[in-house]
Amino acid sequence: MRTPTKPLTVATIALLVGGVVGAATSGAAPAAAWIGDTVQARAAAVANSDRVDGFHAVKASATPAQRKNKLVATNSAGRLPDDIIKKAPDADRLDGVDGAAYRFIPLDLGAGLPIGDTTSYYRTGAFGGGGINVPDTVGNRIGWGLVLPPSFQTGATLKIRMQWHIDQTGCTVSLLPNSATHERVGLVVDNGIAVAGLGGGGTVSVPAVAETTTESVFTAEPTRSGTKFQKRDNYSFSVYRATSDTCTGPVVITGVAVTY
Repeated sequence: MRTPTKPLTVATIALLVGGVVGAATSGAAPAAAWIGDTVQARAAAVANSDRVDGFHAVKASATPAQRKNKLVATNSAGRLPDDIIKKAPDADRLDGVDGAAYRFIPLDLGAGLPIGDTTSYYRTGAFGGGGINVPDTVGNRIGWGLVLPPSFQTGATLKIRMQWHIDQTGCTVSLLPNSATHERVGLVVDNGIAVAGLGGGGTVSVPAVAETTTESVFTAEPTRSGTKFQKRDNYSFSVYRATSDTCTGPVVITGVAVTY
């Protein structure tokens, strides 16, 4: 809001005062009272001409200290300063996508560490047919490791989602927890013997159509009593294929990811 210039202010007040004097000499007391009220109102408006609802206003270029308890105008581009707020409040969505969708850690399939019959572990194929073979023989295990990201919230639940397929029907596949380790700077290594640090998996009946992708879900757990997962923790796990399942061909793992 622009501040009236001094000549305009003086002229306005003089005009109103002149009206008061003229009204008083002519005996028009009611008119004089009305004009007196108007003078007071106009004087108050002049005194507050740089305010909006009682608040001072400053330019967009003003410093944070200058902006304190004041209204801030937009700049020539119609935008407010970048630092108008110190930190944006947490939002449930980013670009219209629920925030939970971003709590996702894909694991490099090729980084999987096979243990056992490794001679036939890696399978290649066109159009998504490639993956890691897990034969139906004793001792076949495979594992991965990861570091929890800075965005991880202490105590959140880790889910390991493993996608696989098999060129058979009418049988079952058993992918079960084998071992887990939970490491943190300052803690003694637990040597990966804590089977209790990984749950879930189980026996699954394969779909009626061969080579249909299926998912097995495991739940990661801290391996030390009384501890919770926190950001930058290291977690490693391995799963094995139980020979008690009824499928005889190799299970082909095509993708592994962690959600939290």
